[in-house]
Parts: sequence; structure tokens; C-alpha cells
Amino acid sequence: MTGGVLRRFWNTAWPILALGNLLWAGNIVLGRGVAGEVPPVTLAYWRWTGAFLLALPFAWKLLRRDLPLLRRRWPMMLLLSATGIASYNTLSYISLNYTTALNVLLLQSAMPLIILVWAFALFGERPSLRQAGGGAGVADRGGGNCRTRLGGGVGSSAAQSGRCNHHRGDGYL
Repeated sequence: MTGGVLRRFWNTAWPILALGNLLWAGNIVLGRGVAGEVPPVTLAYWRWTGAFLLALPFAWKLLRRDLPLLRRRWPMMLLLSATGIASYNTLSYISLNYTTALNVLLLQSAMPLIILVWAFALFGERPSLRQAGGGAGVADRGGGNCRTRLGGGVGSSAAQSGRCNHHRGDGYL
């Protein structure tokens, strides 16, 4: 019985997507909780070391198979690791020293839209219809992001006064 439930859980995207969001949000809340106690670089290092060690048993067979390709592409792998993993997470943890976990999560929720914009700006890549459909949801999320950052809604006193909920750490993201 248990095996069937687990198999169904792993064979559908929705629980995995929800789990990914839950773990990412937990990461940011934990990062905010230890802000000022653990240096951001240390926190990023141990986060990714732990993730690597947890994923290694599941990925080992594929890593061995792809090792020749990874070796040939090591400069690109290094660049992606330095910018996409090390720097981004370290900057997220730095920002948590100066802003709220909610602001970090809201800014990070706009990343799919930012990726579409940069792909167009840098490479002239126009989103496919499928990406644009996702982009519409992302744009809607971005609109909600702006509304929330303006004070939580149209009827709120913060939104009416035009007072924004920005902090120094928001600029790091």
C-alpha cells in the first residue's frame, strides 16, 4: 500500500511542485531566522553542500554516465555554478540581513518573468506560445508582487498613501 502511494506521489508533478515551493520558502525563512548569526557565504556553502550530499545517491548513475560531457564543458559548468548557484544564493542570504523573508520570496517569484526579459534583451529570444502562456501567469504574479509591495492591496491604507514596503536588502536581489 505504501509503495503505491509513494509511486503515485512521485509520478505526478503537482506534489513535487508544491514540495519544491515549500522547501524554497523554508530555506528563505530559515535564512532570515539565522541572518546576523551565520555569515551568508557560510550559509550558502552549507546549503549547497547538504543538497549535493542528499542528491548524490539519486544522481550518481547519471553523473557517471555524463562525466565526459561535464569534463568537456567544465568552463560553462563553473560559470553557471558561480552565477546561478553560489552568487544568487549568497546574495539572497545577504539581502535577508536587511529585508523581510516575504520581500525576498516576492522578488524571487518574479524570476521567471525576469528570465524571459533577459533572454529577449541578451539573445533576442522571443518566448514561445507555451512560454508566453506561462509568462501571462508570471506577469499576473508580478502584478500581485507590485500590489503586495505597495502595501497589500488596493484598499489598504499603505497603497492609498503610496507608501512602498521597500528595504535596503531588496536591492541585492
